[in-house]
Amino acid sequence: MNGTLFMFGVAFMSPTTVLPHFINNFTDSRLIVGMSSFLHVGCWSIPQVFAATWLERFPRKKKFYLAGSLGRISFTCTGLWFIYRLHETEPMLGLALFFACYGLGMVFGGLAGLSFFDMIAGAIPTHRL
Repeated sequence: MNGTLFMFGVAFMSPTTVLPHFINNFTDSRLIVGMSSFLHVGCWSIPQVFAATWLERFPRKKKFYLAGSLGRISFTCTGLWFIYRLHETEPMLGLALFFACYGLGMVFGGLAGLSFFDMIAGAIPTHRL
């Protein structure tokens, strides 16, 4: 159920379709439009390289999953709020703040994903993998 709801929510901000189209409403720069996909994939993946060995030390990872999920949701919503508040008066500032918040949200999402998959892997007996 968790995965279904997560994928349902992510579909509304798909980094390959919805998000680039949304960003294209604020700028004609193809580089900036392409950065939205990079922020999603890069900021989600890169922190995992550094956090995986650190996170492995902890026997319980649910608190890291919850903290990462809260950070992802908080920063992503804050970025959307900046776009909403600044889209008429300062669209480029709103876009820059959105990118900063969205990137931070994806960093937290990567940390949440790392601990989530570790919890799932521990829930399934090794002989059933």
